[in-house]
Amino acid sequence: MQRRPYEVRLTGGLALPERLELPGSHRAAAALVATVRAFGPDSIDELRASHHLTEALLELFSMQMRAGASGAARVQQARVDRAAQHAALHLTDALDVPQLAAIAGLSPSRFARIFHERTGYAPADYVRRLRVQRARELLGDINLSIKEIARATGFADVYTFSKVFRRVDGLSPTEYRAAALAGRR
Repeated sequence: MQRRPYEVRLTGGLALPERLELPGSHRAAAALVATVRAFGPDSIDELRASHHLTEALLELFSMQMRAGASGAARVQQARVDRAAQHAALHLTDALDVPQLAAIAGLSPSRFARIFHERTGYAPADYVRRLRVQRARELLGDINLSIKEIARATGFADVYTFSKVFRRVDGLSPTEYRAAALAGRR
């Protein structure tokens, strides 16, 4: 869990590229992290880990199927990727589906459908996860207050930031910071 990026090696004829980079907020990446976190001494932990691993593999297989898409589908995927990249670079901006769809050159409904197929998340959920991912990085800096981190990651206030962070990560920002700092010692 301490190594980033994570490396997963699959055998048995899975025809994915030799190296596949997934953003930390991608559904397959989140399932792989959940797999590692689920391991524990109880048999129920083994079942949970198996469940998360199955989710990750299903997402990777789905990606493989989408990789064989037609030329037109690849163009749409490239448009969606452009909007996702814009979101990652402009986390402090107010980002909504119509705005991201305009960047992709697609209607909002078509954009949302293709975006979900491509990333595994609805656009708004993806942006929230990107913001939380960036917040995790900033929480390692003890010179920044939680309020400063909330602003730097595009949240209107600390309450909303804490609520979203807990929903995505399972911990409050303060708890996450304490755990991260304890891990450094």
